[in-house]
Amino acid sequence: MVENNSKDNQFEDNIENNFHITNNTTKTREINPLLPPFSAKGDSHTDDTEPIQRAIDSLKDGGRIIITRRFRITTINLKSNISIIGSGQENSGFISKSETVLNIPEGTLRWSLFNFGIWGNNNNIGIQLLGSSVGIADFSIREIFIKNCKVGYYSTYAWSFLIERVRFQDCEIGCHLSSQSNQGSFISCSYKVKKQVATFTNCNVINFLGCEFAGNNHDGTIPFSFYQSSGINFKGNYIESFRENTPLAIIGTLNSVVNKAISWVGNYISLRSEVELFTVYGCDGLDISNNHIGTTISPLFRDVIGNMKGIRCEGNSGLLIESVLTNFIPNYNFCGWSNGTSSFPDGTSPVGSLTVGRRSEDGNFELVTQSTTQGFLINIDESNIEYLTFEIELKSLIDNIAYIDFYNGSKYIGIKSLSISSGEYKKSVFINYLNTEDLYYLRVRFSKPSVHHIKTVKAYRGIVEVNNDKNPLLLLSAPPLYGAFKKGHEVINNNPLPGNYEKWICIEGGSPGLWKGVSPIESFRSGIETFNGDGSTIKQIPHNLNKLPKTWYVQAASKDAGESEIKYIYCDNTNLNIVFKNPTKNGVNNIVLNWRADLL
Repeated sequence: MVENNSKDNQFEDNIENNFHITNNTTKTREINPLLPPFSAKGDSHTDDTEPIQRAIDSLKDGGRIIITRRFRITTINLKSNISIIGSGQENSGFISKSETVLNIPEGTLRWSLFNFGIWGNNNNIGIQLLGSSVGIADFSIREIFIKNCKVGYYSTYAWSFLIERVRFQDCEIGCHLSSQSNQGSFISCSYKVKKQVATFTNCNVINFLGCEFAGNNHDGTIPFSFYQSSGINFKGNYIESFRENTPLAIIGTLNSVVNKAISWVGNYISLRSEVELFTVYGCDGLDISNNHIGTTISPLFRDVIGNMKGIRCEGNSGLLIESVLTNFIPNYNFCGWSNGTSSFPDGTSPVGSLTVGRRSEDGNFELVTQSTTQGFLINIDESNIEYLTFEIELKSLIDNIAYIDFYNGSKYIGIKSLSISSGEYKKSVFINYLNTEDLYYLRVRFSKPSVHHIKTVKAYRGIVEVNNDKNPLLLLSAPPLYGAFKKGHEVINNNPLPGNYEKWICIEGGSPGLWKGVSPIESFRSGIETFNGDGSTIKQIPHNLNKLPKTWYVQAASKDAGESEIKYIYCDNTNLNIVFKNPTKNGVNNIVLNWRADLL
């Protein structure tokens, strides 16, 4: 229950005087529902729904409703061209136990809410927009405080809106946007929610700028979810305090239409997680770049089913990217080169008879083209590629566009482009899904003839994160067998098994260099296994070491097991096989064996 005291009333009276409303007429287009002929109580106890709704309905051509106290209501329905203006987020607003506090009907246009609070009952909707094909459009919600609602803001078919400096406090879900909620921005809003910050279903072009996101989500609910949406952008936001070991966002579902153009750029993400931050089922155009990611020890995102195209992921302080469709086979510099004096680096060839290649003054590769069809080929000759991470850094003497074409023999299988400013090196890392194609070569060409300097060209099989100041992080099940590595490079074990290592470190550079295992993984398994006696003379115990142990033993640990007498034991890559001298005595859980298998 919300109480009013004399100090609050005195403050509100001053606010009322500041608005200079001494009586209500529809000609003024500005109404205080406390005054006649509406005479709402505003004592937080009396149901003031009828006078406030009557005040709104009286403004036939639009106007402003001025509220200076907390009003107990059921549901208020807004109209086009109406603004509700409060005297403060704590001192004025609406208290309701109804299913919806403020309802915005379909077709409502050019309306606004400003500077008041909404207090729910933990089971209702604070602001509800139920549009249809008619839509709800051209509105703003600014400096509103929404507390204790099941959903703070719920919208369908809502277009062209601004939501600014709105505080969502202790709501189960901050925002639910669906069914063509389009072209809107949330700016400097604060979300301190119990479960979810925002859900997006069939939404387009929504921006979150400078917001704060925090919550409890102790039941493991993922804070953000995206379904069949496009153009959803998060930039410059602060994110913290969600449940550990829960993804921050899920993008798509197993059988859903893919999302498009989802971006998280320049955010401060302070979460600790041993699972991925972003779980991705389907997205064309995903950009996760230049984010500060706190204490996470997890992959940055996980591509669950390989339904992704157009990925940009660079400049993050987090770790790596993980995909079910790649084994992270290392191929450092399989199309790269070192500075040299040859006309074209090893593994490359010119496109066009007049194309000139030479070493430039800065030690990089210089390419001179005289037509848009000229460039150079990079021989790859790699088969069965799911994902290819490609890194290139180059410049041109004029504003230009570099095109990178992918070929399987004569078959053209894709293209990437990179805009270049005159005289400035431009570095780009992109990931291309090749769908198990064989990649014979890449072709690099330019939109305009010029002199071009190539500093870096590298390609990596699989998805890796390449930062300007970091080496790609690779996942393997063993030290690499080929590729060029430097001292200090690391490979993380993506299939940790007993007797193996958590990771390997290159202690001497080379091709592939000398590698040393770090942090041995437990090399044995042991336990007590119980069987039903059934007259058989053979029992099997899975040792779960995934390879043949070097030593093992099995001992009888019950009377019936001892009387059966173990004759001998033989072992394979999967089981300890125990052969008894006598048939096992019939019984329930009467054959108990103590065992151990060791790889060392």
